Amino acid sequence: MNSGIYVIENSINNKKYIGSAINIKKRWNKHIYALNKNSHDNSYLQNAWCKYGKINFTFNILEEVEPDKLIEREQYYINLYDVCKRNVGYNLAPTAGSVLGYRHTKETKLKMSIKGKGRKHTEESKKKMSESQKGRKHTEESKKKMSAWQIGRKYSEKAKLNMRKSHKPMSEETRKKLNKYRKGLIISEKTRKKMSESQKGRKHTEETKEKMRKPHGPMSETTKKKISDWRKGLIPSEKTGKMITKKIKNTLLSKENKIKIKKINIGNKYRLGYKTTEKTKEKLRNRIVSEETRKKLSLSCKGKNNGEKNGMSITNKNEVIAIRNDYDNGMTLSQLQTKYNKNYMFIYKIVKRLSWAWLNDSSFS
Repeated sequence: MNSGIYVIENSINNKKYIGSAINIKKRWNKHIYALNKNSHDNSYLQNAWCKYGKINFTFNILEEVEPDKLIEREQYYINLYDVCKRNVGYNLAPTAGSVLGYRHTKETKLKMSIKGKGRKHTEESKKKMSESQKGRKHTEESKKKMSAWQIGRKYSEKAKLNMRKSHKPMSEETRKKLNKYRKGLIISEKTRKKMSESQKGRKHTEETKEKMRKPHGPMSETTKKKISDWRKGLIPSEKTGKMITKKIKNTLLSKENKIKIKKINIGNKYRLGYKTTEKTKEKLRNRIVSEETRKKLSLSCKGKNNGEKNGMSITNKNEVIAIRNDYDNGMTLSQLQTKYNKNYMFIYKIVKRLSWAWLNDSSFS
């Protein structure tokens, strides 16, 4: 029988190397060739061979075994002689037929790193790797392990810089593909729930908050041009004063949309022109505010400058008269907003006499 378990033993210190092979003679010749060339995979065995010489090593067959039982019997002898301990043997891995449990030395890691630098996968290799990953899903246990591994992990400045460099800017073609893919994409309720749950209890660190507070630097000329081009042709909305496109305006003013808005606003107590029912008024009158609530309201208002002294309100009587006159002469709310550089709701309250109601326009001179 050619297959079996063999041992390479150092006669000086009795250290052993246990192995298995389908063809033992052939395997022994491979060991001899690699060790004599100083290129053996096992650095411990190679160093010992160079130190003590070939003459002090013996090769023996421990047991002849059928090929299908080689790993089982090899594991038996590895455990029996405990050859993974450095003072006992030369085996690197505690598991037969595997490198599980083996750790590379810093020197080996450096060699592997240098060898791998600049290496690029072929398109064929990339395709194979991609195909092998399709449909693969991590188990819940794996996900938890990966999550736990990332918690509290901090990258060095060098690592951060390398990551920034590795992320190339997205090409226009890729942007178009993503844009096309996202159009009409509807997120399911299940996914929404998952996203919501994942964010619950999440808190930014003080370091992150500080970074977010800092300005992101001056806007590039390209970004400025993009914003400028986008704003061209925008018109102010008559209702809100916000800049919108003509297309949006026409959509909002379409009969179909007006009917939809009307239906939506039925029973909406926050819309303009809504009248509070007598029943609601009665409830509000009879409402009892506790001392605790009064105290909270009082504290919340401390230091605030509300009412007509507020920076956005108008404190100049002449300006109030001017706004009302312009409104009576046909100017829209959005035009008044632009002309006087004031908040839309303040303009609205002035012209509708909701604020500065005490001011009699005709009597004021």
